[in-house]
Amino acid sequence: MPQTSPFPYSDDNKRYHTLHYHNRRVFGGRVYKAVLDAGMTCPNLDGTCGTGGCAFCDGGSGAFTRPLPLHEQLTLEAQRIRRRDPHARIIAYFQVHTNTYAPVQTLSALYEEALAFPGVVGLSVGTRPDCLPEDVLALLSALSRRTQLTVELGLQTVHDSTAQDFGRGYPYAVFAGSFARLRALGIRTCVHLINGLPGETMEDMLETARTVGDLHPQAVKLSLLHILEGTRYADAFREGRIPPHDAGGVY
Repeated sequence: MPQTSPFPYSDDNKRYHTLHYHNRRVFGGRVYKAVLDAGMTCPNLDGTCGTGGCAFCDGGSGAFTRPLPLHEQLTLEAQRIRRRDPHARIIAYFQVHTNTYAPVQTLSALYEEALAFPGVVGLSVGTRPDCLPEDVLALLSALSRRTQLTVELGLQTVHDSTAQDFGRGYPYAVFAGSFARLRALGIRTCVHLINGLPGETMEDMLETARTVGDLHPQAVKLSLLHILEGTRYADAFREGRIPPHDAGGVY
């Protein structure tokens, strides 16, 4: 007999509601993200609220993308994905920098181009909560009624003192307001968090988890701090200003 998971929202014995489980129920099979660079910038790069990006940012998560026209990027990503799974469904993931930080006409053209690509069944849009003006929210709302759309908000922590240290450029209240507007429009939202940010204790991380959990987002992406070459955190680590976590998860 086939082995079944003892956990109600997992097909692979995870103790949480997995994205794999969600995708199998929504799309009827595995779904893979095609990571894309739409040529955006970020208010934390262009001087609007800062320069140089967050202290952990190495250029906007663009390590797996190429500076090519969108259709060419999608073609290459589809080839990569289908070498692994010839029948794969694809989510067009606008990942690099802030992917609502452009005129709404530009955004609409990019999103529509991605949706028209063969095999694309939805969109995932990575952005900041301070880059969701009303016209962009209206566009996202319309898209969410036509396709499977997820807006991915980079929060990282609910603690403004930590966020100020790494240069996030907006307070938690801005996130809370944008999250509420997305929720009111029925737009699926994924919140990005980082555990292990410098200066945060285990209780700080748990408070972030509790606060975000109380919001009931449709998804959470939880990462451990990863220090990359070329970032301000890399310099701080070499200078001993960021000690590694001990076995108990605190500094």
